[in-house]
Amino acid sequence: MDQNYAKLFEQTTIGNLTLNNRFVLAPCSTGATLKIDDRMIDYYAERAKGGFGMVILEAQNISSKIDAAGKNNPNNGTPAQWATWFEFNNKVKIGGVKTCIQLAAGPGCMSFILTEPPVCSSEIPAFFDPSITCHALTVEEINKIVEYFAIAATQAKAMGFDAIEIHSHLGYLLDEFMYEYWNKRTDEFGGSFENRMRFPVMIVKAIRQAVGEGFPVIFRLSVEHKYEGCGTVDDAVRIVKALEEAGIDAFDLDVGSYYALDWSTPVEYYGDGCMVSDVRKLKEATDKPILCTGNFTPETAAKAVNDGSVDYVMLGRPAIADADYVNKVYKNQLDDIRPCIRCNRFCIDNYMLGLPVSCSVNTAACDEKYFALTKTVNPKNVAVIGGGPGGMEAARVAALKGHNVHLYEKGDKLGGQLNPASGPQFKGQLRKLMRYLSKQVADHNVNIHYGTEITPDSPELIHADEIIVAMGATPIIPDIPASENANVADVTEIHLGTKKVSGESIVVVGGGMSGCDCAASLAMEGKQVTLVEMMDKVAAKADISHQTALFKIYDQYNVNVICNHAVKQITDDAVIIEGKDGEKETLPADTVITAIGVRPLKSQADAIISAYPHAKIIGDCGRVGLIGDAIREGYKAAWAID
Repeated sequence: MDQNYAKLFEQTTIGNLTLNNRFVLAPCSTGATLKIDDRMIDYYAERAKGGFGMVILEAQNISSKIDAAGKNNPNNGTPAQWATWFEFNNKVKIGGVKTCIQLAAGPGCMSFILTEPPVCSSEIPAFFDPSITCHALTVEEINKIVEYFAIAATQAKAMGFDAIEIHSHLGYLLDEFMYEYWNKRTDEFGGSFENRMRFPVMIVKAIRQAVGEGFPVIFRLSVEHKYEGCGTVDDAVRIVKALEEAGIDAFDLDVGSYYALDWSTPVEYYGDGCMVSDVRKLKEATDKPILCTGNFTPETAAKAVNDGSVDYVMLGRPAIADADYVNKVYKNQLDDIRPCIRCNRFCIDNYMLGLPVSCSVNTAACDEKYFALTKTVNPKNVAVIGGGPGGMEAARVAALKGHNVHLYEKGDKLGGQLNPASGPQFKGQLRKLMRYLSKQVADHNVNIHYGTEITPDSPELIHADEIIVAMGATPIIPDIPASENANVADVTEIHLGTKKVSGESIVVVGGGMSGCDCAASLAMEGKQVTLVEMMDKVAAKADISHQTALFKIYDQYNVNVICNHAVKQITDDAVIIEGKDGEKETLPADTVITAIGVRPLKSQADAIISAYPHAKIIGDCGRVGLIGDAIREGYKAAWAID
C-alpha cells in the first residue's frame, strides 16, 4: 500500500462500532428502497467483498402509512420488510464489513408519486406538480412517524445492522421541517429554530432510546441546498449542534437538493472531491465524525482524510462503476480502477425513470450474477474490428473469458472517440477510462494490430470464429462557404491538438454535447465564446444535471448562446448567421470550430456483416450513441460468446 493512502485504512470508531477502514459505501439509489431482492443483495455483497469498511443500505421507508411513496411497498413497516433486512445482513456481512441502514420517512413534497397529495411540514405546492397542494402533517401524524422510526430502529438492530442512518437531505420530509423555506407552520413544530428542530430531535431521541447508548446513529444532512432561500452552511452548523446535543454520533454530509440536482449527483464540470470545501466548514463546528461524498478519487480521498477535512470517504457512483475500488486502492492498483465517468446515464437517470439501475462503464452493475464472466472450456478466435471504447471493452471481456482475441485498429493508437472527447480539462475521468481500457487489453494478452484497416476481403477474418465490428464513426464536415484565410477546425481537431485555437473571439457551430463542452472549456480558459445552434436549445440530449451545470458555467464565463440560427458563411474574421426569420447577423470570429456531430461508418460495417453473417455490430458504426452505449454493447457481445 502507498503510504499516502495509509490513513484511509486505519481502524476507527463511530459510537462503539469499530470500522476496518475509512471507506463507506454511500446509500446511492439502486432500487433496494422498493425491494430487497437477490439482485440487490448481490450488488451490495460484491461491494462488501470489494473492501468497504461500512456498507449503507439505501433508504428504507419506515411505514407504508405515511404517503403514496411509502405505499409503493406495502411491506414497509412490517415483519416481511424486516425479514429482508435479516437476509441482507446474512449475505452482505463479509470479511468484517459493518452494515448500516438508512431509515427514511419519505420524500415529502419532493415525491414524484402524486396519486394523492404528498405529505409535508406545510401546505405548500408539490415539487413535481405545483398545482397540487401538499398535506401538512398533523401533530398526531408527526407523533406516529416518530413511533414508526423507533419500531424500525429496534427491528434494524435485531436484524443485524451495526448502525442506523436517518435520511434527511435533498429537501425530503425532515428537511421540510428544519428549514424555513418549506416550514410555514405556526404550531410547536414551526416558527423558531427550536420548534423547527423539534420533529428531527424527537426522532433522534426515540431511536436512541430504542437502540441504546453507544449504538451508532448517523444523520444525513445537506450542508447547502445550493438554491437561493434554501439551506446555507450557517443553517447546517446550527442544525448539527442541535442534533449533536440530541445524541447523534456522526454526520453524513453532502451538498445539493432537488432544486440543484447538478450538485446532488455532481457531474464532471465540478471536478474531484467537489464537496469537501463546504463540508470542511461543518467539520470545524463538531467533534463528531464526518462522512462525506462528492466525486472522490483515491487522490482527493487521501487528501481530505489526511488534512482532517473529513473522517470517512463515501463512494456511490464510483462503487457502482467498480465494486473492487477499495481493494484496488489498498493494493496500489489505481490504474486498474474502472473509473466512474460521472455521466449519470444508467445509474441516476435510470433510477429516476423507474428502470433498473446499471452503469455506463460496468455492465454487470446491479446484475452481478447474470452478467458474471466465466472461463470458457472452448476457446475461440475472436476478431474485434476497431479500438474505440466499445471495441476495447469487447476485447477485454472476450479475453477474460479465455478466448484468443485479436483487436484491429486502423490508426496508431486506441481510444477512438474517447481521444477527442477527453480533451477538455474537466474530462479527467474520460482520460482515466481510456488509460484503464488500454491497460486492460494489454494486461489480458489481447493481440493488438495497429495500422490495420479491415475490409470484407481481409485475410485476418477468414479464421475468426467470432467477429465484433466496432468501427465507430467519422466527423461530419458541414458544407459552409469559408474564405481561404479563415481559421476553421473541427472540434475533434481542437481536442486532439492537431489544430490550435487562435485569437480571443471563438465561434462554436453546433450545440450537441461535443460543441457544448468545447464552448465551456474555451470559456473557462478565458476566451470570448459564442455557441450557435440551429435548433431551439443546446445540450438537448443531456440529462438535467448536466444541463443545469453547463448553463451555470455559461453564465459564469459569459458564453453567448444563439439558438434557431444557421451559419451561412465564414469570412476571414467573422461568421455570418441567419435566423428563421431570414435576418442575418455577423459574429466576430478569430477561430471557428464546427461540432456538427459524427456519421456512423455503417456501410463499411454492413459490408463485413454481408460477408460474415455471424459478425456482430456494436457502437457508433451501427447507431451513434453515448460512450456508455458502446461499452455496454461491447461487454454483452463478448459475454455472449460461449
